[in-house]
Amino acid sequence: GEFSPRDLSNFAWSFAKLQVDMPDLLWRGLSRSMCDMRRFKPPDLAQLSWALATLCMDNAYIFRLLAREVQVKFMAFRPQEVSNVAWAFARAAAREVDLFRAVAQIAPPRLAEFSPQALANTAWAFAACWVADAGFAAAITRA
Repeated sequence: GEFSPRDLSNFAWSFAKLQVDMPDLLWRGLSRSMCDMRRFKPPDLAQLSWALATLCMDNAYIFRLLAREVQVKFMAFRPQEVSNVAWAFARAAAREVDLFRAVAQIAPPRLAEFSPQALANTAWAFAACWVADAGFAAAITRA
C-alpha cells in the first residue's frame, strides 16, 4: 500500500532522530506523496521539513513544494511548528523568501505563545537565510 502523509513524516522523523539515511522505499513514497501535498496537515509538514533538513536533504525542488504548501496552511500551524519549519528551511539552506515573509506576518501576534527556544530558532533562521524584516525583528525584541 501507499504511506499516508503522517506515516511518511513519522518515518522520516525516526530516521532523522537516529541519524540514519532513509531507505529507498521511503524516498519513493515521499516522491509520490509530494505530487499531492494537499493531503499533508500542518504537523506532518513541520515534521517532514525538520526531518529532511536534519537528514541533510538538499533537494531545492522538494523544499519549494513544501514551502508552497506550508504557506497555504500557515495560519493553522502551532508556534512550535512555525519555528520548526523556519529552522528546517534555514538548516537546509532553502532560502524561500516568501515562506519567511509569511512567518514575519503570522508570528508577531503569537510570539507570546512561542517558547524561548522556538523564538530563538525562528530568529536564527531569519539570520541564517539573510532575510530581514524590521517588523518581525521589532516584535521579537518586545517578546
